[in-house]
Amino acid sequence: MRSHPEDITDEEIATAVAEHWSIDVDRIEPALIGFGSHHWVATDPSQKTWFVTADRVADDQVRGRRLAAALRTAYRLRHDCALDFVVAPLVGRDDQLQVVTGGYAVALYPYLERSCDDGADTGQLITMVAGIHAATSRLVDVAPIDDFAVDGRDILQAAIADPGSIGDTGPYAGDFAALVDRYRQPITAAFDRYDAMVSETAGDRSDWVVTHGEPKPNNTMITAAGPMLIDWDTVRLAPAARDLWMTGGVQDYTRSTGRTIVSEELDLYRLRWDLEDLGSYSSWFAGRHRRTADTELGWQGCVAICRRFAGE
Repeated sequence: MRSHPEDITDEEIATAVAEHWSIDVDRIEPALIGFGSHHWVATDPSQKTWFVTADRVADDQVRGRRLAAALRTAYRLRHDCALDFVVAPLVGRDDQLQVVTGGYAVALYPYLERSCDDGADTGQLITMVAGIHAATSRLVDVAPIDDFAVDGRDILQAAIADPGSIGDTGPYAGDFAALVDRYRQPITAAFDRYDAMVSETAGDRSDWVVTHGEPKPNNTMITAAGPMLIDWDTVRLAPAARDLWMTGGVQDYTRSTGRTIVSEELDLYRLRWDLEDLGSYSSWFAGRHRRTADTELGWQGCVAICRRFAGE
């Protein structure tokens, strides 16, 4: 995230790292990057560094369980399946990959140095994605299953049904209520399309694979050891299209793997991406919030998605 969390301190994060991973944290500094998780860089007295993530899980037990399963999947992809491009979390006390403190699930990663500012290109992404998918048979016991639920859907649909129910929860509340009221028909139509697509896809899991979920260039790093894939909290067992709609290079993937990608499934995940974003932003703006770099981006995203749904 691009803003610091209000409900957990740097000192609490440092304590969690010190206690769970037995690291003498000399310095902890927020890394205001990315979207979704909060990040820090931890340094010990010898100047060795680690990357720390924290995800809010206190008010969402399902998210907590899925995150734990996703991180365990990433760990096994690297250590059991020998996929060295997987940047997996480090094991801490009691063989656990994360520790919950102050309502946040904290995980620790090696700190990587970029060899250039570029992310992975399409060919590199396809190679990594194909490697993940090929490891599926060894991970079906741990990878969380995609249930096609859209986070925040209930909040968004309640706002559509009664925009006036959104009170003075923050600087974007009124504008958000007006936005969903104006675009209620295209948003509802988008959900109807999505539900129809899911009904055609969710029944047969025989060809589902372990997917990263967000294999895009800004979730990669080019290092001296080659391209690396980061941000594994979105791992799910799902149709391969969950990764391929984002990477492109579908024909190259099919030539490499022999697996045919159904175009309708690419469309499903493309639509689901917008619905998930809109649902997440709804949770922000229908609840207590403040003006930050993150909420400003979220508001811009809401407007752009609604306009896309309306064909504007």
